[in-house]
Amino acid sequence: MIARAALLAAVGSLAACGVDYEELPGFHVASGRTIVCLGDSLTAGARLGKSRSWPAHLDETLTYEVVNSGENGDTTAQALARFDRDVTSHAPTIVVILIGGNDGLRRGSADAAARNVRRLIERVVEIDAVPVLIGFDMGLIGAGFTSFLEGVAQETGARFLDDVIDDVLRTPSLKIDRVHPNEAGHARIAERLREPITALIDALDAR
Repeated sequence: MIARAALLAAVGSLAACGVDYEELPGFHVASGRTIVCLGDSLTAGARLGKSRSWPAHLDETLTYEVVNSGENGDTTAQALARFDRDVTSHAPTIVVILIGGNDGLRRGSADAAARNVRRLIERVVEIDAVPVLIGFDMGLIGAGFTSFLEGVAQETGARFLDDVIDDVLRTPSLKIDRVHPNEAGHARIAERLREPITALIDALDAR
């Protein structure tokens, strides 16, 4: 428990200071070289397939293996229910979470979704991985439904990235339908993620 608390405190401190993991305290993180991307259709690559999704684009350029654990249609509760199967089983060092849109589309409770995301982050820390949470606002699901994501990141100490996907979701030429990115959109998301994830990898490798 002490190691887990130290992990959250360290990640939260760096996020608050705007430090892109140039240095990390000596908390315990798994020694593997795997990143799991947990999410819904925005991660799975709806209508494209996982081989053309943003995790696949990241996998082409990062030194860690990137595993796409996105599932079309997933809510936060469904992502939490399959955590052991689709996250723990890969023994990741980093877990990138992009989830919450389907809770809003199905008129779910933002409070319940926030609790589920908080628990997802706790599970990530329990398996000795670094949690990275992506913020977004789809627009279609009601103004501000996913605004709870930033608060959950602050409460838990997860690394919060909020300038990754919103412009893709609001640009018709980067989408395959009203909701989902096309391959150019997925490439844009990967490009936005590459720098902060690479900085985190470099810091972990330098421990």
